Order: sequence, then C-alpha cells, then structure tokens
Amino acid sequence: MIDDEKMKVGDEVAFHWGDEAPDTVIVITHIGYDGFIDGMDAKGVLYASKNPQNWTKTGRHFPLVAQLLRQMGDEK
Repeated sequence: MIDDEKMKVGDEVAFHWGDEAPDTVIVITHIGYDGFIDGMDAKGVLYASKNPQNWTKTGRHFPLVAQLLRQMGDEK
C-alpha cells in the first residue's frame, strides 16, 4: 500500500511476484467485510477475495468506478 492510505473502490492496485514489474493490475470494485478485495483488469477479467496485503496501490484512482457501482445499487 502507498504510505498509510487505505485502499478504496476505484483504486488501481498491482500484484508483484517478486520482481519490480507488476504481474497483474486491477481496479478495486469491492472491499469485503473481511478487508479482502475484488477487482477487474483492463481486459474485464474478474478477481475475487484477494488479500490486500499482497497488492500495492499504483497511485491511480478511477472515481467513476465507485460512482457507477453506487448508481447500479440505487436502481434496485
């Protein structure tokens, strides 16, 4: 994680296997009650229940993701 900032829906995060280059980059779409994250990559592949300790924030944030998900929830 970047500094002490908490991860939020819309944050872009990266998983690293050990080298400097990120192996997987996703945008967070949900944070569970247990703190684990769900997200989607640029190809639309979904990732579920990932331990946030294994991911780092890239510094990019997409507020429209959170806005879209809120709007979808309001339409129920």
